[in-house]
Amino acid sequence: MKMALLLSTLCVSAYANAALTTYEFNNGDDLSNWTTDRCDPASFTIVDNELLMSIDGAEQAKCGVETFGQTQGMKLDTGMSTYLAIDMFLDSQHGLTDERLGGIWGVAYNPADAISYYPILESVVSDGVTGAQGYEGNLNTFFALDPSLLTLDSFNTFAYQITDGFINYLVNGNLVFTSTSDNHAYFGEVILNAKNDGNSFNVRYDNLTFGTMAVDVPEPASLAVMGAGLLLLAGATKRKRAK
Repeated sequence: MKMALLLSTLCVSAYANAALTTYEFNNGDDLSNWTTDRCDPASFTIVDNELLMSIDGAEQAKCGVETFGQTQGMKLDTGMSTYLAIDMFLDSQHGLTDERLGGIWGVAYNPADAISYYPILESVVSDGVTGAQGYEGNLNTFFALDPSLLTLDSFNTFAYQITDGFINYLVNGNLVFTSTSDNHAYFGEVILNAKNDGNSFNVRYDNLTFGTMAVDVPEPASLAVMGAGLLLLAGATKRKRAK
């Protein structure tokens, strides 16, 4: 029976990181490949082995007064990635009442290499309480995330993965949303930004990961081994009952 369980365990499918790149934002790392998206933040620098983005409330209108013009951040080319993830610190002691804090946006492209979607996951403050929300691009609407999935005063992982053309939104490894459209092939860029509503604050990021993540499936030989293992398990069960 132990042998049967071992054989079946060896055949369980698992995620394999095919080609993932991680930026740890260690002191001295180069940020020269980042470019301004819409409007540059007050600062975008590495401090204490973290990426620190600062928003200055006095610069709210420096790049325009329309909604997205007040969204300030930086963008990085990610090639043709099917996975994006970053750690964001959720601060409960920010002193703000209502604010869209730091976020991670993906720039998704369809098979024809045209921009198809902007998935958004971001930290927010509502009535003084820190939380997070996502954005459904096709429906043009934000949706709140379950607070029980978040850990305040700690780094939380926000990620996207393209599977069969759909974009899955993940928070700390939990699937929280899937896009309603399925024509997405890859992420060409990642954007880190925040909404400037006239308040000053900092956003702490760490461990940006992007690239491709494939799912291993059992090979025909593995399936045969699994079948043999299950037969052994069935035989052992019958012998046990006979006793």
